[in-house]
Amino acid sequence: MKQILSKELFAERDIYKYFHDLSRSLNNNELISIQKSNRHTDHGFLQLSNSQLKYIICNNFKDVFEISDEDDNSLILRCISSRTYDKTFKNGITFGYITNDIDHPNIIRSISALENFDLNYEVLVIGNHKTSRKNGKVRYFEYASKEKRFLLNKKKSLIIKNASKENVCIMHDHILLDDEFLRNLINYGNDFHFYDPLRFSEIKNAEIYSSRNSFHKSFSSFGIYESIKQQPYINDSSFINGSFILGKRKLFDKCRWPDHLAWGELEDVHFSRMIFLNGYYISLDKNNRVLSNGARIKEVNRLQTIKNILRSLLWKK
Repeated sequence: MKQILSKELFAERDIYKYFHDLSRSLNNNELISIQKSNRHTDHGFLQLSNSQLKYIICNNFKDVFEISDEDDNSLILRCISSRTYDKTFKNGITFGYITNDIDHPNIIRSISALENFDLNYEVLVIGNHKTSRKNGKVRYFEYASKEKRFLLNKKKSLIIKNASKENVCIMHDHILLDDEFLRNLINYGNDFHFYDPLRFSEIKNAEIYSSRNSFHKSFSSFGIYESIKQQPYINDSSFINGSFILGKRKLFDKCRWPDHLAWGELEDVHFSRMIFLNGYYISLDKNNRVLSNGARIKEVNRLQTIKNILRSLLWKK
């Protein structure tokens, strides 16, 4: 028996991260003993219950742990698969852009930045017409569809389908890769399920949005943010923003990108929950940022804002 875990783990605010880190500290077939909680009537709203813990292990970590034995006081787990990856990106990264403009400046600049690094990579550009460039690591795909509503997410699925590297990165064309981001990513290493940097405005050189405030905005609109955040398996970094998603290619087979949803239907929130429900983890790197120079971060024109408010009030009348 390598580890005996006290029932204090039932008070963990991020039980997913707890078991994610635990799985990476064990070798195959090692055993751990968990002291059960004596809160038999607690259904998990204030603290994780025994039944919830077993549910999470049997459903979310079924490929990592198995319940080897159990009695009234303890739960014995066996590690059947340690989820770790090689530290380096020797098996590569597929960088995929969705765009309507093959020659978008961000894509050109990102390809130029990638050429500065000794990195096993390829670039897929999903657009509406084909072109060719001298860089043999860049592939272009034509994607034209009359279903405009689902176009963005169908293009993302096409990136996943055609990716040939261990990692796949899906990006909107307002995302810009630069030397600083790539250098920090390489230094961070390849040992993650899904990787999430901060989002910085290239114009303002400040954070604009991230998984943390995406989580807040997504649920505050339903009026359930504070209540759902109290659950021990939900936290501010539980969600990944759909404009930049970097993760292991094979995990996209287990956590299918929801291209049945249209952009704006919280498809990234749905995908993030699928990541956690399958026992994988989103690693938030607060020491790295990816740049964005899209329309959503333009300086706000206060006069135009006032005009829009007045116009909406008049329209209501």
